[in-house]
Amino acid sequence: MIDTLATTNDLLNAGIERPQAEAIARNISNVAKEAENAAKAVIKNQELATRGDLRGGIQTLEGKIDALRAAMYRALLMLGVALVGAQIAIVTVAVQVITG
Repeated sequence: MIDTLATTNDLLNAGIERPQAEAIARNISNVAKEAENAAKAVIKNQELATRGDLRGGIQTLEGKIDALRAAMYRALLMLGVALVGAQIAIVTVAVQVITG
């Protein structure tokens, strides 16, 4: 924030007439406020972009989790089929040994 009174006094001490010194001080203050607002807008936009990046990353991770879940279910299904096949083979061998 610009101290317009101090700026006006500095300009007066430098030999500038009061109306011009006050106008210059006001303009400097206005420009400083606009610059501050612009800087805040840039920072806000950067934060929003970061949030968007995070949302995209979360969606990517959710997709990978879904793919891993599907692969895990397929592996469990294949394991179940293999176990059933092994049990059938064991029963078949057992029946052959018993009936011999």
